[in-house]
Amino acid sequence: MALQQCHVRIRFPGWLEAPQYPLPKPEKGRYHLVRFIRSDGRLDIFGEQYRLPSEAIYEYVVASIDVGLEKLQVQVDGRTIEQYDYSMG
Repeated sequence: MALQQCHVRIRFPGWLEAPQYPLPKPEKGRYHLVRFIRSDGRLDIFGEQYRLPSEAIYEYVVASIDVGLEKLQVQVDGRTIEQYDYSMG
């Protein structure tokens, strides 16, 4: 019912075989993740932990990974509070 209400044509891939794994690593683009930061002030991104400043505690943060630049940017309420190198290798 929800799909009917959005009035968007559903498209399926034009091939029948599943992609081969592992998929090639992306060379550009961004990943955006939303995380809630608990009292320990740690941000967990795919098993890697980053210590954030106290202003992030008990807040939702947006962590953006820039694949091409290999950078991780953390924002609270639209303000950048921290940046890290983020190796895609």
